[in-house]
Amino acid sequence: MHEKLNIKFNVPMMQAELRTLHLWPPVMQNEAFGGYCMQSQDGDWRSGFEQAYSYRRGTDDGREVGLAPHMYNKRTDLSSGYFGQMIAMLESQGFHPRRSRVSVVMPGSEMKWHQDAPEDTYCVRLHVAIHTNDDAYYETESDGRVHIPADGHAHLVDTSLMHRSVNGGTTPRWHFFCEVWDTQGHSQNFVVTQSRKSIKPYHDMIGHEIYERVQREKQG
Repeated sequence: MHEKLNIKFNVPMMQAELRTLHLWPPVMQNEAFGGYCMQSQDGDWRSGFEQAYSYRRGTDDGREVGLAPHMYNKRTDLSSGYFGQMIAMLESQGFHPRRSRVSVVMPGSEMKWHQDAPEDTYCVRLHVAIHTNDDAYYETESDGRVHIPADGHAHLVDTSLMHRSVNGGTTPRWHFFCEVWDTQGHSQNFVVTQSRKSIKPYHDMIGHEIYERVQREKQG
């Protein structure tokens, strides 16, 4: 599931900030995918990419790797500029951003189909395109191919469903993205209190009052 939000960020400022990050080589998980972390589990800008979290569907290969996404909550040295301002804005609007990153998908690359959590778990990611091309897209089993243009708009995707990123173009695709929990109703499809998916792992993060309200609404 995918949804475009009525929330915009400044693309030239993101692009300028990215140019300063290029003073350091990005952490690459593989030859196709990597980047820089603004939030990690220990405050190191490299560690959020070095430890991946994923869930693979099926009895034989279903497994969790690394830490749950809400545990990547410590700001890194790379969060002091505009990307840090974006995190602060999302925090002020009740999204509880975690594991904020700037990531690249290299030209001519495609990621494997995967899901980041079991389908009954609330697992939502916010994307903002920084640099892209017409042949770069996000693909889900529910919505098919979705191209996210570099116009500043934030987009939400349900990463508990099977999905992948593809860059069929000749230029790198750069996105800012993070795990979020919409606790203030900015979206139509991803409001925590309206979701039928489990939020139990995030009880301490989103707060007892919201958690109890979710439980009451599910029972009612």
